[in-house]
Amino acid sequence: MSSTSACIRVKEQLLRDLSAWSEPASWPTESELRERYQVSRPTISKALTALVAEGVLARIPGRRGFVVLRHAAETPAPVLRVGHVTPADLSGSRALFPLLQQTAQGIQLVAERQGYRLLSGTSGLSLAGERAAVQDLLDAGVQGLVIAPLPRSTDEALRDYLIHEDLGVPVVLTGWIPQESPHSAAIFDNWHLGYDVTSWLLTQGHARIGLVTRPQEPYYEPLRERLRGYKDAHKDHGLALDPDLVRPLPPAVRLSERSTCLSSTLHTLVERWLALPKPPTALIALEDLVAIELIELLQRRGLRVPEDMAVFGFDNLELGRHFQPAFPTTQPDFLRLGELACTALLNQLASGRAIPRTYILPVPLLLRGVV
Repeated sequence: MSSTSACIRVKEQLLRDLSAWSEPASWPTESELRERYQVSRPTISKALTALVAEGVLARIPGRRGFVVLRHAAETPAPVLRVGHVTPADLSGSRALFPLLQQTAQGIQLVAERQGYRLLSGTSGLSLAGERAAVQDLLDAGVQGLVIAPLPRSTDEALRDYLIHEDLGVPVVLTGWIPQESPHSAAIFDNWHLGYDVTSWLLTQGHARIGLVTRPQEPYYEPLRERLRGYKDAHKDHGLALDPDLVRPLPPAVRLSERSTCLSSTLHTLVERWLALPKPPTALIALEDLVAIELIELLQRRGLRVPEDMAVFGFDNLELGRHFQPAFPTTQPDFLRLGELACTALLNQLASGRAIPRTYILPVPLLLRGVV
């Protein structure tokens, strides 16, 4: 029996047995509960936590046992729940927080309108953490999941639970779709993002455009699609692509937060670009924070932005909106992404069918700072 099934079974048995433990002092110990229901300690803990969340039980601070708030006969219809797994702890990055928060807000708005409660979990920036967060939400009784999957290494992609496991509930992915995934997804149009940003710069007279990206390992489809759009734009404009203009940031460099590691790595990239026989006249950053770091590095070298070197950002992060000099960026609607993902999930729950569909959101350019 799966841990999810065991948790549900124990929760139902606990509901039937509550009348015997109406007083906190009468509650059995965890060892006695494990013996009674023949399950593990984590399963007992999750079942009790679920009953607390449903308002059936209340914990007593500093004491063993629970207060019974409702018995089985008084228990209302099961609470409808959907789960959302975010790619990182929302408190981990001040820059990234608003975007993750917008997606979660979009999911919650749609869920609440349909009478669902939203439960959230975080991946902790590891695939094992992502899978554990998914399991915790399944154990809490969610009827469906919205998951923002982390990048996968080649080995992780070969054994990806999103491909090889039946989670038992409908799943909708946000941000990107692992190869061969059987799930629906709501994603941004990253090919057009890469293509449109590059094409705009080319039409502004920038024939040599540097691109900050990530290595092809670990696998992360959005950046691959941006790179493909960047290459296709050069091709359509009749320009040969110089591979020295494309520079990856090492996987160890974390984005969306200032760090010595990020600054040092970008400094090396800038020095290499400027040392080329024909340096670029424009740079495309991974995100707005990287764009800001690049601008500051260029200014320390005595270059004017955008007169001597144009810099294009991504994602319209809050920290870039009042930065001077202003720079162009992109304007993805993360709130709409969450709304679309949750709508797709609830449609699957209502119809009882999980036919995979991909919903692609266009992303406009925000030509901030452009005369």
